Amino acid sequence: MTRAPPRSALAACSLDELQTRVAYELDCLAYPAAGWVPPVRDRHGRLVHAAVVVGGGQGGLATAFALRREGVHDVLQIDREPAGLEGPWITFARMHMLRTPKYLTGPDYGIASLTFRAWFEAQWGCEAWASLDRIMTTQWMDYLVWFRNVTGAEVQNCTEMTAVRGTPDGFVEIDLVGPTGRHSCVTRRLVLANGMDGGGIWYAPPAFTRTLPRTVWAHSSDAIDFGRLRGARVAVLGAGAAAFDAAAAALTTAPRSTCTTGATRCSGWNSVHGSSRLGSSLHSVIWTTRANGR
Repeated sequence: MTRAPPRSALAACSLDELQTRVAYELDCLAYPAAGWVPPVRDRHGRLVHAAVVVGGGQGGLATAFALRREGVHDVLQIDREPAGLEGPWITFARMHMLRTPKYLTGPDYGIASLTFRAWFEAQWGCEAWASLDRIMTTQWMDYLVWFRNVTGAEVQNCTEMTAVRGTPDGFVEIDLVGPTGRHSCVTRRLVLANGMDGGGIWYAPPAFTRTLPRTVWAHSSDAIDFGRLRGARVAVLGAGAAAFDAAAAALTTAPRSTCTTGATRCSGWNSVHGSSRLGSSLHSVIWTTRANGR
């Protein structure tokens, strides 16, 4: 019986080698598949997209990749952030490592050469993968950028959806604002792959914030200069992952600061005088709530 080669012999030795392998495997799978969706125009004569994908992060990339594999090519994909900043990974996701185990696959769609593991081993080797505990968030972002490039994803960055409505002929009309200004487009299907931003508005209770200067409070989704909090007393309101990540960031970046975390329901507080006392006894408040404030 023939022995299987060791794992180290199967891994790519460089990103260039891995990219060659990806191209070959995608070609074996006839990717991108032949298009089959016929072009359609709306009642005004505008060309109707087969799909519009809002979001250029991991969910949006996986969705657009899956559509191209199924022969759906007329896909407009947008993201409001600049290229390389899609998603939370190097902006407001302040944990250093992903919480999910390393063996859970991502947007690879079942193709081994597109997995994070293949990307990681091509650069640092199999032994480094074996000893890896959790994936660093910065590495995950680098991987997503690589995935976008090797799969040929075309994302219109710095473009935001501002409104959406149905049309009399059964399509979806979307208002967009981007580098070229404001315009609209029409699509058959709209996919919202905008991650945490799709779960509701980022919420800071107005009963508190309207009595506090904007300079002393921030939401955990904001770009926060934690170094400015050195020596400050900080209240982090919220008891979820974002709350603990914000508190950890404040304590490590500004080691002389002191943090207090707590739930956001303050039913026993006087909404005016309570927030005034909060503002006088603390130097900064970080909100970590979303949607309905819970």
